[in-house]
Amino acid sequence: MTSRSGYGMVMDWQGSRSGSLPAIFGQTHIHTATPPWDFSTWAPHLVVIGLGLNDYSGMGGWNGAISESNRALYKSEYHKFIATLRDLYPGVKILAVAPHVEWLQLVISEIVIEENAAGNGDVYYAFYPYYQGGYVYDGHPSVATHHKIAEELIKAINGFDAWSPYDDTRPPVFTRFPDSPQTSYSREITLEFETDTYATVRYSSQDESWGEMEQTCTTTGQRKHAVTLSGEHGRNYLYYFRAADLRGNAMAASFAVAFEIDTTKILLNWQDPGYDDGGWQSGAAPVGYGTSSGLKTPCGTVQTAYFRKSITVANAAALTGLGLLVKGREGAVVYLNGHEIERINLPADEEISAATPAATALAANLSKMVVINAANGLQFLRTGENQIAVEMHAFDYARGIAFDAQLIDNTNTIIFKQGSEWKFADGGEEPEKQLRDKLAGISGADDQELPQGFLLQQNYPNPFNLSTTIGFELPVGQEISLRIYDVKGAEVATLAGGALPAGLHQVRWIADKAASGLYFIRLKSPDRQVLRKALLLK
Repeated sequence: MTSRSGYGMVMDWQGSRSGSLPAIFGQTHIHTATPPWDFSTWAPHLVVIGLGLNDYSGMGGWNGAISESNRALYKSEYHKFIATLRDLYPGVKILAVAPHVEWLQLVISEIVIEENAAGNGDVYYAFYPYYQGGYVYDGHPSVATHHKIAEELIKAINGFDAWSPYDDTRPPVFTRFPDSPQTSYSREITLEFETDTYATVRYSSQDESWGEMEQTCTTTGQRKHAVTLSGEHGRNYLYYFRAADLRGNAMAASFAVAFEIDTTKILLNWQDPGYDDGGWQSGAAPVGYGTSSGLKTPCGTVQTAYFRKSITVANAAALTGLGLLVKGREGAVVYLNGHEIERINLPADEEISAATPAATALAANLSKMVVINAANGLQFLRTGENQIAVEMHAFDYARGIAFDAQLIDNTNTIIFKQGSEWKFADGGEEPEKQLRDKLAGISGADDQELPQGFLLQQNYPNPFNLSTTIGFELPVGQEISLRIYDVKGAEVATLAGGALPAGLHQVRWIADKAASGLYFIRLKSPDRQVLRKALLLK
């Protein structure tokens, strides 16, 4: 059951496309921020769709004729939502209900006719009339009118076989799964799966039936599943995974995942310090292609280009802030020493890839000062060499890419000017990761440079949708706790606790049970604590 006041199939009653109910559809009651009812394990025989009046209002139907483009949009989104329901609930019957408005009755009946003509005999139509004098509060049905509407729906439901159970014996199928074998270069490895239907994924170190497996993935119950497993350096592991759907249909064979732990190496991304960019091109900014004027160095016609520059900081502790002026076209992500600092004109809550376009076509080239301070990434700055990295995304190939930047510190000292040299990659794909020894010439699985302080890194990604990674650094071995709190101060999750050795640590917060909103991450030791903010968007 999904409901939200004012929302419609396409838009809300005021015409905002952000008020689309199918866009936030979930197998739960979402009328309130903290759902009191959870239907995620239901396998319904019948789904009733009653969306239309808010769309009619939002499309201006009360004030005049609805355009053909809005009519086509409404029908298209309705068909898509029916397909979503059919995909989620195999064998379900769908009753499309039109209210008392003639336009909606005509259009929704057309939708049902089109579904039936396409061979989808599982979609049925019903409508109810206008009940004179039966409305209150600006047109909302009274209690008596609700009873009359319910009588019409019951009559329609009794007109077809709505309740015969669907004989579904097909087990779920993994549509995405981890590589096997693989190597993890930390003591933890996160394994992610997707299934073709809602399911629960279990696992075991023995090849057992789903019912015999005692471990369940941390994130599961819908289509995306994940679990983080721990191991020891130099050891090989083998785990078996199976899924079962809401009707109890379980996979007859396990999917096996083999991995080894090697903590002597590290896998570097293109944004990280130590990444070998010797094969990259270099040139003076502005770098780019397309319609921007004043370009000094051309780059390939690609959706995304990647830029790196090394800087040297004499005393990181003496600085209270940096300002990176990013100019160009048309979307950007800024990194400091491998950590994302800010996104510009790109989706805030989605994974960014080489194929991601800028969110909008800007009227003028962007010019944005990215502030790096104590609240936004300054903890990642080091004394000595540091890495500034920027990826630039085109809105389209005609407008193209342009990039230039300037960096100043809090004393207004210019660290590098616009027009300076940058290394860049324009191969059309994100640069490949590189495997490196953690410390060349030093053996031992646990050897690593010890951090200079007690640091809590900003979670990544942030904002995030389902899960996020939190890093922290301990200068010496000590007792710590890492906890999540909501804005009221209530504890939401404990991610780590107890005695930990000195070094770099990472944990993953899987927030599948948490509501959207702002949260606080607290790293605490006996003599100090650090807070970070995290934004969950579902």
